[in-house]
Amino acid sequence: MTKRRIDRLREKMEVQALIVTDQTNIRYLTGYRGDNGVLLVTEERATLITDPRYEESSNREVRGAEIVITNDGILEKLVTLSQFRKIKKAGFERENIR
Repeated sequence: MTKRRIDRLREKMEVQALIVTDQTNIRYLTGYRGDNGVLLVTEERATLITDPRYEESSNREVRGAEIVITNDGILEKLVTLSQFRKIKKAGFERENIR
């Protein structure tokens, strides 16, 4: 179910990648129940970045996305991902940016 949701999102994307920061949207797309994470959806893959507190639960809950656990800041880790560096145009949830 969650993989299909991500695939449907990809079909509608008008950019190379989408950065999902709203936890409700991340849960809908991947099944992740934690309250700290960022989901990067590209044309080829989806990657959820979270911190070590959620390692066990994310491995149990997440479907359709690779999981990256970081002790650094989540956004700091996002910009170091190889697939992120290749992106020339990314979208994000405007309502959730602070």
